[in-house]
Amino acid sequence: MFENSSFQKLVLQVTIVLLIFYSPVFGCDTTPSLIPGNVIDNGDGTFYMDITACIGSGGSGDGFDLYFNNDINIIGTSVTEVVAPGTGNIADVSVSNGIWLATYNGSDYFESNYPTDCIEFGIIVDDNPEGGTICSVGINEDCIIGMGGFEPIAITCGVVPGPCLPNYFITDNGDIDSDVSIAGQNCNFAPFNDEIIELTVSCDGNFNFSLTQTQNMNWAAESWLTIAAGCCSGVIQQTSTFGFIDPTITINDLYLSEGTYYIIADIYTDAFTNGNYSLNISSDADVTLVSTANAGQDQTICDESTSVNLNANTPAANDEFGNW
Repeated sequence: MFENSSFQKLVLQVTIVLLIFYSPVFGCDTTPSLIPGNVIDNGDGTFYMDITACIGSGGSGDGFDLYFNNDINIIGTSVTEVVAPGTGNIADVSVSNGIWLATYNGSDYFESNYPTDCIEFGIIVDDNPEGGTICSVGINEDCIIGMGGFEPIAITCGVVPGPCLPNYFITDNGDIDSDVSIAGQNCNFAPFNDEIIELTVSCDGNFNFSLTQTQNMNWAAESWLTIAAGCCSGVIQQTSTFGFIDPTITINDLYLSEGTYYIIADIYTDAFTNGNYSLNISSDADVTLVSTANAGQDQTICDESTSVNLNANTPAANDEFGNW
């Protein structure tokens, strides 16, 4: 009995040692991200843009920076300090020589609970950043990786979306059948090829959105469906799936008032996974109440003294309004 007990202890000790020396050690998340977007022309040669910085759980001992990998310079910031969601630690923010700097001087790490907690702020740059790449050194430089080693320099980058140009246009209800495999990444709601559908809502209502991938060998890839107030900005609602079994994702009963909205379909594609999809948009809005504006037949005036009559329809007797 004593010998068996001693042998079991020896086996347990050897097992623990093997686990320590031969098992991978992951002390923190190694996949931080920078998510740029919502570029606005200030009209004076400068541009404003939003930044979301998702710092890995290992964080940084001294803060992080932001810079462009071309001739674009950061000249302003919307904040003077940022707060790490993970620890509550505060880093002072400044801009110097075209670089945005968040400087933290403390005994703990400046970190967040990646990917659920991120830091959001805005910057001003001296040229149009659309299509450019913004990077950071130190956003997760103290992350423990592999066999307990340290990654001394971690560079994280994000691509600024280019000019937001819708691929399709729908009014109220409709269907789209398309393929994102050659579309490229237009918005950065997900790191995949995507297409943009501009939706014009004529009447308030509850809207339903259904995105279905064309399955390849009975398997679907990861996909994202985003409803946004702006083109590549202003997320209203978003959902995603890793596919595999069910190729369809939905957003149902989303109330939208009259206006213009954007639907972004993101689908992972590679040499074995196609990007074919179908999108259905439906609603309970009564669009029959909307009449079509009609100003009559075209008329040509050759003489300034000539007068003509415009025979236009009047707005319907509901919520329509307008004049000619």
